[in-house]
Amino acid sequence: MKRILVPTDGSDCSGLAIEKAIEMAKLFGSKIILFNVYDIQHVSSYFDFQHQERIDSLCEDMAKQSLNILEKAKARCADFSGEVETVSVTGNPAVQICEYVEKNDIDLVVMGSHGMGGIKRLFLGSVTHQVAVAIEKPILII
Repeated sequence: MKRILVPTDGSDCSGLAIEKAIEMAKLFGSKIILFNVYDIQHVSSYFDFQHQERIDSLCEDMAKQSLNILEKAKARCADFSGEVETVSVTGNPAVQICEYVEKNDIDLVVMGSHGMGGIKRLFLGSVTHQVAVAIEKPILII
């Protein structure tokens, strides 16, 4: 197992997923890839083109927040001596995670059962569920 992908949104569950990924990466000598997706689609739907400056500002803020989430996630890996990479992309979270897994020879996905979005439920979060049913690689849901 060479590459472990950990989608993270800064939630408590994704923090637990990072901890488990570190544990597994130490066992197998794996690289950890911390992955954050920020979705700007909904931003542009709230404003019309007369507010393009505001849209651009909000998108820039979301990109900065994504990098901040990844920076904090990487800080959780401080005691891990292996390689840690961070990746920030924009788009639909489930779609982007699945595409990344497909195109980057990921051996395992470790992700939280729930993210920041929506109300906490007893069921899997929608992004986690979508990824779990779509990818053909092993997934560990924390």
